[in-house]
Amino acid sequence: RLNMMALQRNFAIIILSQYSRPDTKNQVLKRPTTVSLKGSSWIEQKSDVILLLWYLYIVSPGKHTPTDFEIYIGKNKDGVGTGRIECRFNPSALQITDKQKNFEI
Repeated sequence: RLNMMALQRNFAIIILSQYSRPDTKNQVLKRPTTVSLKGSSWIEQKSDVILLLWYLYIVSPGKHTPTDFEIYIGKNKDGVGTGRIECRFNPSALQITDKQKNFEI
């Protein structure tokens, strides 16, 4: 019903979901996929676009700086496809910009 209402009134619905946690403390965190989302089958079925955020500095601070950030396009029903966008994250402003083109996302 919510999807029909959004189409009729021409607005976007944004649903946030957290990643499922690893089963053990020793398991290495991997880049997120649509399967990583809690309730992933429902989200995958109902969504047009799925964006997965990956803050590299949290996962491996020795390899990455606090500005290293990636967005994965996990699903893009009407778009060009899926893939990875390398970004810059400004923690003090909570701002994400494209790493190559320097524009806000």
